[in-house]
Amino acid sequence: MLHELIFCLHGFPGDICTHLSVDDPSQAPEYRLKLLSERLPFIAPGEIGLIKQMHQIGESYLRLQKFICDFYVPGSGSLYLTALACGLDEVLEEYRAAIASIEAELLKAPYLGITYIFSKVEPFRAVLNSLTHLLDLCVKNHQNHSCIINSVLLMNKSPAVTSIFKHLLQLFRHQLSSWLLYGAINDPYEEFCVSCECELVPNKFPNIISPTLANDILYAGKAVRSGGTELTDHLEEAFSQRFAELENTELIEGVDEGLERLIRDIWLYVSGEVWRRMFEEFGLVHHLNLVRDVMLLGRGELYVAFLDNLLAEGDGTGRSILDRPIPATVAEAKNLSYVVGAAFLAAARSVGMEDEELVSCFRFVVSTNPHEVALLSKDLGDDEVEAIGYHPTAWDCLRLEFAPIPAGLETVFTESALTSYTRLFHLLLTVRRTEHALNTAWRGAKRSIDRRIHLLHHQMNFIV
Repeated sequence: MLHELIFCLHGFPGDICTHLSVDDPSQAPEYRLKLLSERLPFIAPGEIGLIKQMHQIGESYLRLQKFICDFYVPGSGSLYLTALACGLDEVLEEYRAAIASIEAELLKAPYLGITYIFSKVEPFRAVLNSLTHLLDLCVKNHQNHSCIINSVLLMNKSPAVTSIFKHLLQLFRHQLSSWLLYGAINDPYEEFCVSCECELVPNKFPNIISPTLANDILYAGKAVRSGGTELTDHLEEAFSQRFAELENTELIEGVDEGLERLIRDIWLYVSGEVWRRMFEEFGLVHHLNLVRDVMLLGRGELYVAFLDNLLAEGDGTGRSILDRPIPATVAEAKNLSYVVGAAFLAAARSVGMEDEELVSCFRFVVSTNPHEVALLSKDLGDDEVEAIGYHPTAWDCLRLEFAPIPAGLETVFTESALTSYTRLFHLLLTVRRTEHALNTAWRGAKRSIDRRIHLLHHQMNFIV
């Protein structure tokens, strides 16, 4: 009978307990043990309560052991559940050793009874209950696609919980080192805090990582990913040993100070290397000057010549080729795009700029959809746009594109940055067009002796 209790404590069915039948749909039968009867032979009635408590201990162990068997081997569906299973298996070694010791003592001294067995396993009851509660939290978080590490952080600290936390933290640090040192994502089950699309996954970040640190992690990994083998070799040489030294370190008041310092150091190193390559290899200053000259109208004489060329392509009545209704067809829009592009390159050559570089970086496109109407509709509404009497022209369909993005400068010329540049370009071009139109009108009226015309010209110079 005592050895039947040993079987029960190991989670095995026997003469005093069995696996719960399928009649209870709320629990899987392999997760539960059930006493066959509360009236067991050769057991005093006063010891039945002890047997029930030992039965509960065996049931808790069975749940944990079943989870370990399901997830201990890699490839079982979750790296973090596998790490959890490894941690649980390590923690339960002490319980298994205690059961083996009890069995050995019973073989040596058959007169030892149920009370002796209970006195040896009762200290493990609180630990096993805590571990089953932790297991439930981790499985729930995994099903909700949340970070399992946070489940452990919610538990009261104990040697068992600390040991399990080390396994999970070691896995996280390993994934983090792959991302920060090589730009690689070792995440077959999409559990890491950075997705395969190189985007942050907020609900999968452990609470020991602050939002600011998360952004540093994302930036550094993306920079390493696009930096080539030379950068990864330098990072591996400089920081791989520090990651190895972190394996056995513990949190200090819930903060992983060693990991935070390491991430900051990697971020500083990568940032310095990225900026050095941007300036020395990818010509950041040159491209910024080019954008300033073209998209921000830094070369005023360029756009004076450009507007003169468009005026020359007009109908001879003082209206440029873009002072017409919006293109009705795609073919008409393409033809206007070609004429505008040719006028711009001719203007660039006239002021001494290299047209080949401009052709490779910038392109004027005329579409059939006026972007200004969309902007006005967003700000004012369709009814208000009609009320102000706005009539779009081909100018409103003109767009300047900066593409392709220069290699190595993707983090500078982002989509949002180019959108801002484009809006500034349209604003500045409108101001320049207004100035050009006023100067053209002044040239036609400058021979007049009307004092009011001269005064108006003087005032308009201050407005534009």
